[in-house]
Amino acid sequence: MSSGATRHGDREIARGLVESLRPALGPDAKPVAGLAARDVAQLLGLLGLEAALMVCGAHAGLQRPHEVEHLAERIARVADAAQAEESLAPFLRADRELRSMASQLEQVQWEVSTTTAPAATHPVLEQLAGLTLAGAEGLESARCTEAVASAMRAALEWLGVDSRGRTAVQWQDSALELSIRVSFPGGLAPAGAVLAAVDGSLGVGEDDRWVMRVPLAGVRPSFLLLRQGHLGLALPWHAVARLRMLREGERAQLSETVLPALATSADAAGERPAALLAHGLRRAWFVADRIVWRIAAEPEDADTAAPAAGLSRVIRVEGEQIYWIIDTAWLVRGVDPVTVPAPAPRPRASLLLGSDAGQPAEPEDPFAVLDQLLPSLTPEAPFIARVPSAPKAEPSPIPIAPPPVAVTATVEPPAPQPARPPIVLGESHVRPLDTLRVRPRRALVVDDSLVARIFLARLLEQRGFPVISGENAAELWAGLESHDFGVVFVDVCLPDARGRAHLERVLDLRTRSREPFAVVVLTRDAEDEEVARLAGASLTLRKPFESAALDLLLLKLPRHPEDPR
Repeated sequence: MSSGATRHGDREIARGLVESLRPALGPDAKPVAGLAARDVAQLLGLLGLEAALMVCGAHAGLQRPHEVEHLAERIARVADAAQAEESLAPFLRADRELRSMASQLEQVQWEVSTTTAPAATHPVLEQLAGLTLAGAEGLESARCTEAVASAMRAALEWLGVDSRGRTAVQWQDSALELSIRVSFPGGLAPAGAVLAAVDGSLGVGEDDRWVMRVPLAGVRPSFLLLRQGHLGLALPWHAVARLRMLREGERAQLSETVLPALATSADAAGERPAALLAHGLRRAWFVADRIVWRIAAEPEDADTAAPAAGLSRVIRVEGEQIYWIIDTAWLVRGVDPVTVPAPAPRPRASLLLGSDAGQPAEPEDPFAVLDQLLPSLTPEAPFIARVPSAPKAEPSPIPIAPPPVAVTATVEPPAPQPARPPIVLGESHVRPLDTLRVRPRRALVVDDSLVARIFLARLLEQRGFPVISGENAAELWAGLESHDFGVVFVDVCLPDARGRAHLERVLDLRTRSREPFAVVVLTRDAEDEEVARLAGASLTLRKPFESAALDLLLLKLPRHPEDPR
């Protein structure tokens, strides 16, 4: 057989394998598609690919775990390479890696059902990477939702947690507690606000430490059961910052607010249980008549009218007893939050863009930073703004971050001044804008990972870039059609576009754009970087994002024509 015939046969085999894989990799893939792809892999002797497909099939469903999703994306990238090379060589090179990844996932004991989980979950240790942890034994199995993961990363960065200090960890049932030293007190207000968005809290601890408490994802959440008057009440365990028994007369000595009773309580003699509820930076005591126990249970909708506001769901215990679940955010809504220092001023966006230099400053609202976390951390109420439509078509909705709030800025010769403490996470350090050659024009960040979008957007905002974000190719093109950007950060693989052809289209638009922009390709590994190189991209940024790597990349960006420096 000639080499040309062999080459043709290999190309056809590779094409057939890729075509069998495409319908088998999606989270909603049919079992028959997975079986067909596994059969092809087995016939070709790709045992690692077969094992990886078996893991993906076992976790089929729209809410499959983050690690399984990553494995499916890896297979898809290998398939893209095989299609581009018209050869099985990429599969042969990656087979041992796929087998190793599948073997690791087969040993995981998933804490959340892949079919009934309310959202995709992430390992907690992944979110705490770079911190020195004390008391983290067994934390490998703890998981959190994507919203909680994003909030934790954003809060830790706002607080400037130093990786050189030890962070004490406590976790049990459905709650994780971190005792941390804060190097940037101005970040306490925005950190507390972003944690409140996911039912987390931030409060004063011991030895000049602050305590962060967030809910964990588990098979069933835990509740503290109390009796108050005629009501059985259930407090979400992640919202209970402290539990104590009050002796007669001690109630008046409590320093925090004491919440009014939901039901008429008997003036029982002796000790009474009191739970310190925490939500964001708000804390208040809830006093009951009697404590029952702590229990893990599945909430359900009530089939009777709620006896009071703030109660909508119930849990049932032995004997079909009903305990009403309290909405902590509603209960502490009127409580004043802990007083914290105001955040340091931020550069005015219009000044960074070179206009409106003489307008007066506006006061900064510390909680306005929530609008800058790009889409909202609560999936039920996303922060979505429509991009202004071009005359020819109405673009798709795209998450958008407002520019930073205006503050006073005066152009003067440099003079020695005390620098604001840098916001740090691990070894990352914020560099002042005047060390960067690039003019801070608007940036576009497009990545289907909520964590990646929020984290990269925060790093860019610290460097003065107004940021718009998107999660798919449709939002990428809508943004490019409606705005001018200085730099576009785009992932190699998006839900509706991936690989070399996807990047070539972006790079081609850059050369034809009225205002040329820089393109930075977001990569996961060396193979992603090779795809970017073949597409013609010269700038890449690898995940997870490091502050120092971003600074070096920004120095490579071309200067804006109007940049005086």
